[in-house]
Amino acid sequence: MSAIGQGRVVRLLDAPVAFDGNRGVELVPSERASTRHLGIRLIHTPVGGGSDRSHHHGPAETAVYVLDGRAGFYCGGGLRDRVEAAAGDFIFIAPHAVHQEYNPDPVPHHIVVVRDVHGSSWHAADPPETTPAGGTGVSASDAGIDSAACGARRVRLATRPLAPGTPAMVAAEGRETAIMVLSGEARLQADGDEALAGAAGDWFYVPPDAACTVTSEGTAPAAVLVVHGPPVDAPAAV
Repeated sequence: MSAIGQGRVVRLLDAPVAFDGNRGVELVPSERASTRHLGIRLIHTPVGGGSDRSHHHGPAETAVYVLDGRAGFYCGGGLRDRVEAAAGDFIFIAPHAVHQEYNPDPVPHHIVVVRDVHGSSWHAADPPETTPAGGTGVSASDAGIDSAACGARRVRLATRPLAPGTPAMVAAEGRETAIMVLSGEARLQADGDEALAGAAGDWFYVPPDAACTVTSEGTAPAAVLVVHGPPVDAPAAV
């Protein structure tokens, strides 16, 4: 395990993700960060690929960040609605919302999938005949995932630009937190611990009782994706 100082902030990957023919790679929970509620998977969808059939994820909230390419989801009555998002955008899938992922572009896409439970919590389900009165339960945004943006109560996702030399505080606030360097190079440091450098594609875990500063290295700006799970003392999703 590679960690900062006493291990309050942990590097989750030592090398770029290799899918090796698999569609998904589980980032947490792992031996390096045995999370309680937070689950993060990295998904590769080839050209023409997607979910085998319509399904939902039970009581879990599902938040998606599109790393590259374009991701799409059939949803609503008879799966006649479509929600698509490009690189840098977010998609939120509410609990029990029936949907089916697809790749609308002639290139593969890669997405970050965040849930407030471990694993996929996958349940095969036929779509409703008509769209429920409350909507499809699937929505796209370029502003992030939180209660104000889409009604998410247990997971939060946001991108943070980093100006050179100006530390940005990331407070865990009692939540399990993961940080991905999206562009440039960044330095992460928990109070009193040794700083650890990260480049685009690197992931770090911040435990619920910690906070860290993130600073762009050198003279160029950088950007990070910040993922928060539910408070660790929150009951499990039911």
